[in-house]
Amino acid sequence: MRLHRAFALCLLVFFCQSGYAQALVQGNVLSRQPKIERDGNGFVACGLSTVITVNREEWVEVHHLSLLVNGESMLGLFDAAKTNVSQSNARNGKYVGDMVKPTPMRFWIAKETDSKALIPIEIVKSGTPGHITGKLDFSRSFGLLAAMMHGERVQFVLGYEDQSIDEVISFSERLPRPEASALAACLNGVRDRVLQKRKSLESPR
Repeated sequence: MRLHRAFALCLLVFFCQSGYAQALVQGNVLSRQPKIERDGNGFVACGLSTVITVNREEWVEVHHLSLLVNGESMLGLFDAAKTNVSQSNARNGKYVGDMVKPTPMRFWIAKETDSKALIPIEIVKSGTPGHITGKLDFSRSFGLLAAMMHGERVQFVLGYEDQSIDEVISFSERLPRPEASALAACLNGVRDRVLQKRKSLESPR
């Protein structure tokens, strides 16, 4: 079982469809915040904002990752960026640093056990310098959010123009029960909204 899992991981890390050389890095989850949006008809959108740190010799990389599903657009949405924080600030719990620029050129995300990474359908110009934003497949984004909520290991890449090797950031942390219950209710509501919209679109007029 472990060998099979390791083999699947190697396939994901070294033969991802991005075509760039890749290296696996273990990240630590600094914080996670559920995002829930409602209107008069119920849940509209929900997701997770996660902050992941990676220790370097002279600084700490802070990766900001938001993943959502939207019941109105029937899409997954993401926003991601990276800042560098000095080791002294990090030791004092101050994780505000310099945004890494220019904006990342590539992004993908996947469960560790997935053979195929989720890549953007479309990259959308972000209003925040240094952030990459885009649209994703709804169903796979939904599955990833459920996996992240339950603490399954997830990997993602922020690829920059001047990088010869993309670093695959790996992380996992189960969402506490109160937050997980609220997010699960939202996910179920958004899924029902999408199913209803699809049924309405498919119905003859």
